[in-house]
Amino acid sequence: MVKIEQILRDVYKFCKNSSKRKKGLEEIALLQSQPLVDFLDNMTEQIKDGKAELEKRPSLRLQC
Repeated sequence: MVKIEQILRDVYKFCKNSSKRKKGLEEIALLQSQPLVDFLDNMTEQIKDGKAELEKRPSLRLQC
């Protein structure tokens, strides 16, 4: 987690004062956003399917 934060800080420092770098970063983000959206949609669908499957299973309860 610390490495990710450091990478994000380094990218911010590199891009913060250059409009050309910011534009390049925005273009990269736009190109990469569609696969990320697809990934997140797929994960959301898988989570819903998993929850539905768990609800179908009978729960085990202790009987007195």
